[in-house]
Amino acid sequence: MASPTGQPLEQEPLTCSAWDAFDKAQLCFTVGPQFKHFYRFGTWKDCSPLVSDFTFCWSLRNKSEADAQQLLRERAEKKLLGKTVQRPSIDIWEVCCVCAFPRQP
Repeated sequence: MASPTGQPLEQEPLTCSAWDAFDKAQLCFTVGPQFKHFYRFGTWKDCSPLVSDFTFCWSLRNKSEADAQQLLRERAEKKLLGKTVQRPSIDIWEVCCVCAFPRQP
């Protein structure tokens, strides 16, 4: 698999910053993003993936560099695979357009 930079995941050294992950998780729980998500989607934003990222990064600090790189590669491949099998948003927009604006013959 390739990374966003185009290099294979095996060649690119991966990093995981616990501070960055904590900042993203903390920002997710603040009032502004939560109200924006509630306004747009009618539900509160789920911050559990960001908290999971933080706990994963925090757990790597006691691992050796080789073990940490292996775990980071496995997690990156798993996330990339998850993104490729998700339903694209274009399907949702096609459904919305059909429902909201029926075509005139």
